[in-house]
Amino acid sequence: MRRLPFAFSAAVTVLHFAACGDDTDPPPGGGGGQGGTAEGGQGGSTTDQTSTSTGGMGCETTGCPDDAFCFAGECRACEAPVGVQHDVTLALGDGEEDRYYFLYVPASYDCSEPAPLLVDFHGTAGGNRPEEAYQLDALVALADEKGAIVVRPRSRSIGRGGQEIYRWDQNPGDLDRNVVFTQNLVEALRSTYHVDESRMYASGFSSGSNMTSQFLGPSRGLFRGLAPIAGGVWANPGIDPFEGDEAPRLYLATGYRDYLQSSVRDLETALADAGVPDERILVREYDTGHDLFTWHFPELWSFLDEGIRPEQGALAAGWTEEALPDGASVLTLTPRADGSDVAAGARGEVWRRDVAGSWHEPVISDSAYNLSGACSDAQGNVYFVGETSFVRGTADLALEPPATVPEFFGTFFGAAYSNGVGCRGSSPVFVGGYWSAAHSEDQGTQWSGLEADAGGYTAQASTVHVTDAGTIIAVGYYDYIGRGGAGAVSLDARNHPSGADWLNDVASAPGGSIWVVGDHGTVLHSADDGISWEAQSSPVLEDLYAVSFASDGLHGAVAGRRGTVLVTTDGGQTWEDVSLGSDVFVGAVAFLDATTFLIAGEKGLIARRALD
Repeated sequence: MRRLPFAFSAAVTVLHFAACGDDTDPPPGGGGGQGGTAEGGQGGSTTDQTSTSTGGMGCETTGCPDDAFCFAGECRACEAPVGVQHDVTLALGDGEEDRYYFLYVPASYDCSEPAPLLVDFHGTAGGNRPEEAYQLDALVALADEKGAIVVRPRSRSIGRGGQEIYRWDQNPGDLDRNVVFTQNLVEALRSTYHVDESRMYASGFSSGSNMTSQFLGPSRGLFRGLAPIAGGVWANPGIDPFEGDEAPRLYLATGYRDYLQSSVRDLETALADAGVPDERILVREYDTGHDLFTWHFPELWSFLDEGIRPEQGALAAGWTEEALPDGASVLTLTPRADGSDVAAGARGEVWRRDVAGSWHEPVISDSAYNLSGACSDAQGNVYFVGETSFVRGTADLALEPPATVPEFFGTFFGAAYSNGVGCRGSSPVFVGGYWSAAHSEDQGTQWSGLEADAGGYTAQASTVHVTDAGTIIAVGYYDYIGRGGAGAVSLDARNHPSGADWLNDVASAPGGSIWVVGDHGTVLHSADDGISWEAQSSPVLEDLYAVSFASDGLHGAVAGRRGTVLVTTDGGQTWEDVSLGSDVFVGAVAFLDATTFLIAGEKGLIARRALD
């Protein structure tokens, strides 16, 4: 499910036009009765469970009949329904008011065997059932595959813009109340279903990531694994040092073009300060914007429940690795007119590859931000963007202090949050990001707004590209493609056949050919300078983050998640899978000559390959 037209993020504190943002002991039994609508279960509501006396000896010692399970020293009858349950009520769930949740219990649930539990905190949403927004089908599919009980609590809300907006820190004091609600909810579920206490986990998307991180504070110990997705922590609950194996497993997954990147850095710092061992943390790197993807759920489960990490190793045949002097992840590759190349990446680092193919020590910008976009002009100057930072570099890579680009279409971050930058020859410099786009005629000294309407609000751009002819192409969320001719000060949204949530990168060749790639293996092509578009057949469904073509318009390469690399020698009419064979993200592609290209990505990955 896509995001609603309006969403909020506490980390930003202002309205976003997003695409669809005191620990107390729980009372016994979860604080009250439950009621709701069940589908495919054993009745229309969940009721209090019947307990069976064991004559003063706890059932932990005496055991229970086949039709009961042991909880808190008493046998509980196996009477709870399976299937989907909507709008289930937990009376006084947070100690002050009734709270609501979605519950799914797979048909495979067997009361005689304890089942794992996943509590998943929804992202900012509106509507009558905000807890059912964002990849609910994928969550239910995980439950069916793993035999897990899954629950989506509903946050509290506030009326704004004519609708109720639900977010985990929507009102003062909500985080504390939501911790209590979660504790009571888990206790209520454990009293109703046979839950494996050693396999209880929590995950959360967007504002739900910050909610998930609250269980690293005083309430820690409830969950054995946590998965904050598309965010980290911006209301630190007080993460004290962990001892021994006390720390939960943590799956951290936020795209490098996500506007909540700073909250992830804050969480990583807090975890390091708390002494959480590296082996307890999986940082899953990828290179797209703010979103929850179907693949998040099986991945987080594999790590939290089974301790399985992605398989990373030697590259497949046909690839030649190059030695980057630093292990930081690379997010962009930019060829320059003199035959050299520039790479930029995480934490503001910049590297240069000379014409002989040697990489040089990184130049460290004063920006601590991830540099997710770069372009080079006719003089060899290089322009970098990342988060709210704009960095200008000379031909010899002397980097100026970071600057900012103004927000022209609303105030969201205090400065434009830019994911991509485009320039070509002597063209203006264009930048685009979250609800903001701008252009500069003087190499980034002065800026003007670039209109990029995406249906009532400025587009959420992942990158901006300038073709040889000066045509401007911006792509981004809600499968947005915007086009403007040379010298344009506004972009027109173009229709195309893709259903991707995020379109991530653009490449072009002389003669009007343009390619765009995005999630779910999307490859689009325009033969008329971006006016009309058609889908090209892709042999993969993995998310694609980068594309590059040689000047002949025939030799091209795309790359993305899990080491995916595709190549073509016929302009994309056919694509061949030449993936790396290592489960790493690839965030950048660039051609060195007519047939040889570089890819770059996770933890300093640089490799090249030649096409026939």
